[in-house]
Amino acid sequence: MKTIFALVCWILLSTTAWAKSSLVSTITLMPWDFAGPEVVETELTKAGFNHVTLYISWTDVEPEPGQFRFEKFDAMIDRLKTSGLSVILLLDFGGRKYFNDDGSKSGKTVLPAWYINQHPNTLMRDFSGNITFQINLFDAAARKLVDRFIDNSVRHLSQRHGQSILGFAIGLQEEHEIKFGQEGYRWRDYSEKSKAAFQSRHGQPLPVLNYNNEIGQVRPHPEPMLTAHRLFREAQLRDATCHYADVIRQHRQQVVGYFGETLTSHDAIYATGIVEELADCIDIAVIDFNFYDGYSLQPSPYTLPLLASYLASSGYGKILVGAYAEKWMQAGKAAALLPYIRKTIETSLKNPAVIGFEIGGLQKPISETRSAGVDFSALQRLRINATRAPILAKRHKIGIFASKSNFYFWHGERSHNRNIHQDALIQAYALLSEHPDIDAAVIGERNLRDVAQLLRSFQAILVPHQAALPESVKQQLKAYWAAGGILIQDLRLGEFRDDGYPTNDWLHEVFGIQSVQWQRQAGTFVYQAQLIELDLGGRAYANHAVLEARPGFQLMANAMAPWPGGRLDRLRRRVFGNPPAVAAPNQGLILRGKRSLVFGCLPQLAEGASAPMWRQIFTQEILALLAPR
Repeated sequence: MKTIFALVCWILLSTTAWAKSSLVSTITLMPWDFAGPEVVETELTKAGFNHVTLYISWTDVEPEPGQFRFEKFDAMIDRLKTSGLSVILLLDFGGRKYFNDDGSKSGKTVLPAWYINQHPNTLMRDFSGNITFQINLFDAAARKLVDRFIDNSVRHLSQRHGQSILGFAIGLQEEHEIKFGQEGYRWRDYSEKSKAAFQSRHGQPLPVLNYNNEIGQVRPHPEPMLTAHRLFREAQLRDATCHYADVIRQHRQQVVGYFGETLTSHDAIYATGIVEELADCIDIAVIDFNFYDGYSLQPSPYTLPLLASYLASSGYGKILVGAYAEKWMQAGKAAALLPYIRKTIETSLKNPAVIGFEIGGLQKPISETRSAGVDFSALQRLRINATRAPILAKRHKIGIFASKSNFYFWHGERSHNRNIHQDALIQAYALLSEHPDIDAAVIGERNLRDVAQLLRSFQAILVPHQAALPESVKQQLKAYWAAGGILIQDLRLGEFRDDGYPTNDWLHEVFGIQSVQWQRQAGTFVYQAQLIELDLGGRAYANHAVLEARPGFQLMANAMAPWPGGRLDRLRRRVFGNPPAVAAPNQGLILRGKRSLVFGCLPQLAEGASAPMWRQIFTQEILALLAPR
């Protein structure tokens, strides 16, 4: 009876409004959202929000050097406080285009005009030499002026509104995220100070990466200084972020850090891998996703849960997931996006490190030069269930490894109009995280540094299509396996170094691989006495690789000899019998060792009628390897 009563109580609590939840629910508002008296506060509280995110623009706060004005922001915060709403305040000095209070573009940036006029040499340049409006992270004079803006803003706003402020965010660039910005596909920073610093440190010029590296190319473009370039840029971001965080913390306020979508083809241009190195400087991490990959709209409900898992593994104890709709609003498709926002947030909230969510970009576009207020009708239709279900213990704990070096190397990846590295990672996470027996966590290079902790945390590590890895990372994975862990890969683990030079080794010894034969066409395999076709639908650089097994390793899917008559003959033989012969008894698609498993394909990305079967095989084989343990 007590158990039934407790269950009924939990169900009743689960149906309460967001506002009664301890979770943070915030929405980004602009000055023009406050045009009507109390309309915005009423609509937000009705929708269940308990916080609002506001941008504190440097040009508004310090219109003249040393003269600080906060009346505009005090008035907005006072209105929100009256309705019981708290705030996240983003200190905006990142150089974005400035909008007037009526929602019209001004032709200015959030940097004060006096700053741009007096300190033009403190601005970043791209590799074409063009000036950008992101402040050079090396410049000491610029840092002092930004310090002054942050210090005065945090002091005044804390004294006036302290109990209503969740934290202050650091707006380093035009999207307010901790990264380098971009204009088109031109990298930053190539200012004279940055180039001189790199030359002094490495004895080589700062490399100009004006090309893409795609795995569909016959050979990728090697870059000997690529890792040095990544570490150099990450060090700049860490130094600046932690410095500004210290200024905020002097006022006993929490530091909020916004991170753009990472583990993508844009990681290198942004240096978003810095996310692994900032947990000690950021109190609340916000991970963003606008359901857009730079080329097309992406209705992906698992990207944010995956990234939240990655941030939790990187050491962030408090995470907000940010779902942004501006690209879909501009395309007139906001209604189609709402179910994906709902699912991605509700899935993310299963992670105990996620303390809430942020909604942004719901302002209705009027024209290219003007924006209207928030679309409250869309907001009402969201209906997010922001309550937490009980966390159930699962039988198996698997770490899904995502290498920032891999994504940094494959910059601009669009082979066959996709980023196959990212797709393989997301689909692997989706399949494993939804399995009732698997507790899947996304881990990064930082997590591999402590093998003993890895063994305590994970029964197995899966490496999904991470083809370019530092040799040190491969050795750390091997050390985990040698110490008793289970190692799994789908394809091409570390076939290239992180500078692009080939190794032609997927840890062959660990996985029992004698040789690899690439096949571009669909193939047929015998798995558990069943014929199954594998077809990636022409959406990959190759369909699969036939693996030759070393002695002592078990072949789980035998390769069949090619159908001599092509697709029509293949169909005829399937209908009337007469299957093809096994190509070779020691060649196939899946090799299993005592503590290793390798697929010669990307089963999670299979297409066509057999796709569900391959996804089932993917999880089935992983569980079979884990079961005896």
